[in-house]
Amino acid sequence: MSESGSLAQCVAKAVADGKDSDGILAAARAWMAPLVDPKPLDSDDYFLLSREWRAIRYRALEKHGARCQACGRTASYGIVINVDHIKPRTKYPELALDIENLQVLCSPCNEGKGNKFSTDWRGPAAINHAGA
Repeated sequence: MSESGSLAQCVAKAVADGKDSDGILAAARAWMAPLVDPKPLDSDDYFLLSREWRAIRYRALEKHGARCQACGRTASYGIVINVDHIKPRTKYPELALDIENLQVLCSPCNEGKGNKFSTDWRGPAAINHAGA
């Protein structure tokens, strides 16, 4: 769970470092902290976990397929497929659940577009199969 390995490895390292029982317990608590006290959800997390978003996201995947509409790649290339808001939610919250504002992009294309651009990659003319 932690970048430092398992809980057993964390405790073994604390022992090897010569920590006393309080030091070992502190190391174990630090290792477990993200599990016990995860970061609070922000409004973006709540939206992405909502039943409404998951339903419209699924409809967008059904409508457009699970292929990046910018580069043509699929999950078989080892990338994650995202449903992107053409007009960003930060600027157009009223379009957040509008199927006509959604397109399918792979993670690299989606990250490149970010929420700065409103590029619409839908449609056969937009797909660049050179990368596929």
